[in-house]
Amino acid sequence: MKILSIRALRGPSIYHNQPCILMRLDLEELEGRPSNTLHGFRARLEAKLPSLQEHRCSMGEPGGFFQRVVEGTWMGHVIEHVAIELQCLAAMEVGYGKTRGTATPGIYNVVYRYLEEHCGLYAGNQAFDLVEHLIVGSEDDFDLDAVVHRLKELRERYRLGPSTQGLVDEAIRRSIPWVRLNNRSLVQLGHGARQQRIQATTTSRTSSIAMDLACDKNATKRLLDEAGRPAGFTPARPYQSECAAGGRYGALETALRITDHVHSNHSTIGTVAGSSGAGRPDRSARSQLPRRELRHKHHRCPAGIGGRAK
Repeated sequence: MKILSIRALRGPSIYHNQPCILMRLDLEELEGRPSNTLHGFRARLEAKLPSLQEHRCSMGEPGGFFQRVVEGTWMGHVIEHVAIELQCLAAMEVGYGKTRGTATPGIYNVVYRYLEEHCGLYAGNQAFDLVEHLIVGSEDDFDLDAVVHRLKELRERYRLGPSTQGLVDEAIRRSIPWVRLNNRSLVQLGHGARQQRIQATTTSRTSSIAMDLACDKNATKRLLDEAGRPAGFTPARPYQSECAAGGRYGALETALRITDHVHSNHSTIGTVAGSSGAGRPDRSARSQLPRRELRHKHHRCPAGIGGRAK
């Protein structure tokens, strides 16, 4: 089996009204091999994670999940419960999870709650690895203590500060939806026209948050990119997609950002990209575009000239 994709759903979704991890899983040959056909699987799973005894699952009572394993369930369901339990062992109490099949046989959507995004993603990947070890009987090679320790490290590194967490807890108590916008303390409360943002104990009714973001180039680029307004090159957005998304002038403007002078003899962004041999202009090739297009995009008027300046 293999993970096709895994990502965080940071707000309400069709799966749940709280933040969840969505893993798209391909069982491959294990589609025809539920848990009750794997000799000794249940015993190995219980020996490795005895705390799974507390999982009620659809049975509604402690031990319900192990009953499902004995009766026969698919590996996506097992991975869901293991990912939840790994987070609980690291003092992040979560309980919601659902695994559903798709229109394609063998492909499943595995959904489970998280408290810290980095921990949720890490728990999903480690749950997948642990289940693979259990299937082949090599669970002793999986260092569970190290995984739990790493989850605790990630929790402490990325968790909200006490003041921000206090405000978020009060928002939850009042049923106000919230979304964390970066790895620090920038949080959005509510949605749409009534949304408000806080950073630690500073609110968006002042200009302080905007000023801090404007001073942080990477944070600004990331927020613009997530809002559908890419700003320059980022590792997650290849140069080719910049060209495809922005068209001729969008790509030209992007290319001009990384140059300090312009060579001629190139009229399209394709020839510019090709000149570097890597699909992206580098500093040796520069951005070789006609001067009239450079002036069109980057013309600067001296102060006091034009308009109503006196």
